[in-house]
Amino acid sequence: MAGRHVLRHCGILDRIAGMVVGIPHAIEGLAEPGGSPTLREIVLDVLGDRDIPVLGNVEIGHAGPNLPMPIGVRAALDAGRRTLSLLEPAVRAPSEMV
Repeated sequence: MAGRHVLRHCGILDRIAGMVVGIPHAIEGLAEPGGSPTLREIVLDVLGDRDIPVLGNVEIGHAGPNLPMPIGVRAALDAGRRTLSLLEPAVRAPSEMV
């Protein structure tokens, strides 16, 4: 689980206002009763004391099925309602590109 420490030490977690976590497909022990650590424990460990909304078990990530998630597009996350909304278009017409 070295990846979680990389995110923390690179300062990436200091720049996020929310987190969307995909459905884990290849983490041993998560599907087993009493498996350790749980996905929730991993996310809480990564976030430390940050108080941000987290939406979990979303069909995104590297394993299918998954929804495409554009990079650099403003979005609104409501973890209580379990919604993620794009606030601007994810693609632009070639004439709009500068």
